[in-house]
Amino acid sequence: MDLVLTDISSNCTEHSIELGLIFKDMGIDVVIAAPPYFFKIPYDKLKRHFSLVAENVDIPVIVYNIPMLAGISIPVKLYVGLAKEYSNIVGLE
Repeated sequence: MDLVLTDISSNCTEHSIELGLIFKDMGIDVVIAAPPYFFKIPYDKLKRHFSLVAENVDIPVIVYNIPMLAGISIPVKLYVGLAKEYSNIVGLE
């Protein structure tokens, strides 16, 4: 089975959600989301970003850890917590 994935990463959580909904309507199977980039954000805002994406984009989400662009490395503890809380968070890249 082939899956189509696309990236919804943005500096703005709302824009990531908007992209996710557009791509879902286009038939995309999975979205990839990185933290907002260029600005290092604190843990609580990082968690809120991914929580809002998962709550609003109801297709599978892969959390993309790209510290050199985002300025922060996603703690494994955060990913595990998100994956337990949101069934559509399906992977960490």
